[in-house]
Amino acid sequence: MKIKSIHLRRFRGLARASLVDCAALNVLIGRNNAGKSSVIAALEIALSHLAAGRVAAIWNTRSRPVDEFTNRESGSPLQIGISFNLSSDINENIRNQIVASGAGLELPADQLKTADLVSVICSGMLDGEQAILYVQELGLGSIDASGIDLRITDGRLLSVSETVAREFATRERTIARIRRDMKSLDQIDRSFLDYTYREASPNRARRFREVRAATGGSTELQAKIDELLTNKDSIDSFNAGVTQLKTSYGLDIAELDNAPTCESFSVFSGSVNIVPEYVLSLLQTIGDTEIVSFKETRNAVGREEAAQILRLKTKRGGAEALARVQGTVKALLGVQVDAFEPEQPTRRRPNSQMAEAEMDVDDFLVEANGAGIREALRIILDLELKSPSIAFVEEPEVHLHPGLEKVLHNYLVRKSETVQLFLATHSANFLDASARQNVYLVSKTDATTSTVTKVASEGDLLKVSEEVGLRPSTVLMFDRLVFVEGPSDEEILGELAVKLNLDLAASSTAFVQMGGATRFAHYAAEATLNLLSRRQIKMWFVIDKDERDDTEVARLLEALGDRAELTFLGRREIENYLLFPDAVSALLREKLQSTANPQAPSSEEIEALIQASAQELLDRAIYLRLAKAVLKPVYPSHGGDNAQERLEAMKRAIAERIATLEPAETKIRAELTGSWEKNAEKLAPGSEILDRVFSHYGVRYKKEVDGRRLASHIDTSKLDGEITRFLKKVATTV
Repeated sequence: MKIKSIHLRRFRGLARASLVDCAALNVLIGRNNAGKSSVIAALEIALSHLAAGRVAAIWNTRSRPVDEFTNRESGSPLQIGISFNLSSDINENIRNQIVASGAGLELPADQLKTADLVSVICSGMLDGEQAILYVQELGLGSIDASGIDLRITDGRLLSVSETVAREFATRERTIARIRRDMKSLDQIDRSFLDYTYREASPNRARRFREVRAATGGSTELQAKIDELLTNKDSIDSFNAGVTQLKTSYGLDIAELDNAPTCESFSVFSGSVNIVPEYVLSLLQTIGDTEIVSFKETRNAVGREEAAQILRLKTKRGGAEALARVQGTVKALLGVQVDAFEPEQPTRRRPNSQMAEAEMDVDDFLVEANGAGIREALRIILDLELKSPSIAFVEEPEVHLHPGLEKVLHNYLVRKSETVQLFLATHSANFLDASARQNVYLVSKTDATTSTVTKVASEGDLLKVSEEVGLRPSTVLMFDRLVFVEGPSDEEILGELAVKLNLDLAASSTAFVQMGGATRFAHYAAEATLNLLSRRQIKMWFVIDKDERDDTEVARLLEALGDRAELTFLGRREIENYLLFPDAVSALLREKLQSTANPQAPSSEEIEALIQASAQELLDRAIYLRLAKAVLKPVYPSHGGDNAQERLEAMKRAIAERIATLEPAETKIRAELTGSWEKNAEKLAPGSEILDRVFSHYGVRYKKEVDGRRLASHIDTSKLDGEITRFLKKVATTV
């Protein structure tokens, strides 16, 4: 299950905060102590509670319970509200359970059929010296966060009052005490009993305590052990009594679990005193979501990960998974990771199911590698080996060189296709407004409280930089910069480099997105080029062909001089290099899996559609080339000393363009028509060709999302040599 939104009330420094419309990758950025970690902590606390499958429980807080409340004001419960995307399968399962729970619920349950969210509000309150955490509300609907308190307005399945929560918590205290007593019984060592029963003695209980300073558990348990020791004349009879006592404790827990509450509470079917099965089932479904959390201080990569990798070598199907993990690490970090049995046998750790193992990174033990590599490995290996649904990462930039930060960020963007990620950081290298991510600025409103604001524009990003105190100069930490027009260019080129086994990380290469070729002059400004050249930064500007003529290319080359290279793609745009029927068919197969038409078309059918779609785009190509020629901006600088003269000059310039419109179109049409049948797949907009092909099957091609995915299916042996030569040049370190 993936998180849709998060709402907080009175939690630590976040008196009122929301993260709405959460994306696949969510970045929380702000100064130290701004409250980023508190957002992550709230999610962890709520999800951990739900994983236990309990409505209410004693909350073992990080420090004093009162510190969990904003300004330590615990008069009102704190609230953590989370909405999850709800699949149709889970929706149907819950509705079936509701109907099965009682007669007459068919029609009300059917009204939940359109629900696409499941929301839960966990609340925390003080109960004497302890804190209680409980599910205040649960429902198939969204959370209303407009008021002082959070509430679920539609499809509510559970609503619990503070009084009922305290009753549940009291029950949980008793159950926890019984379980501690059962654990104490399991810890009675045979040697203690051998000494106790070694010779006849009327006071076996005293002899037992001589070798076991405290029996552990409750006072009630100690009394029962004393009674067993007194009344049982042999170890076997004592053990039989212990077994009987544990069985009795198990029955006590079951009775408490199923006991009705004194005060009733609300569920979908009405007022009840026992939690319905459909509520417990839904809580368990949410709680079963696999979570991985990376704290600011992380455990070192070591034997546990090595053992997991070693198991892949011997597990059926593990070789493929191991190759994927090793390939990912190699592509990102430029190192080879592997695991082996230690040369000197070591004892297996107690309660461990894993064999001892050692991890090598480039033939050195992992401990011999730098902190940056080890930190990045910690994150990559956990995400690859544990395959969670949701992951929290605090300060991913710890110990990382800025270049490695960018590498890790690119990996996390790609990983967010399968794992929903929440990052807390103050590094601008983890910001990218054009990627599939949301950015939230966490900032102090006063000495004790913070606020969360969603970043939505370039102006907001500038505000982020000012708030965090970062400068763009971090880009100077790279040795090579590749300037591309947009995010799809970066992702496609990056994926093709991986497919070609080219290590861009080893050459310290970073991509810079210009936001379109029209901003070339901004990035190729004289001062910028001179500064980067003095720092001996190698630079490439990759420009799509689009509708540029030789004159414009010459102007761009003159602007760069010998300080940077201009790579002018021979085809209209980078998508024109991806028109391989096999690759397009593979991507279509992925996109159609979730539709009513999962059958993927053949490569032959796709090839025919690509050709037909390209041929149909002649008029579109003519328009784009014509627009490039005649729709350039007209500026007041065309002439004149005053406003009237300048407007007249602009008017004449526009009139001249209108006069040349028809002959220009005739010329362009003649140029394109003559070679169109042969070159349509190179000259027509590649992204539009792909979108026409995909639309034929009821789906769309979205270059920002699908470009890298399509590139991942390319057979690089068929790739145009122009792209291959360029990437090899960039990746070559000599």
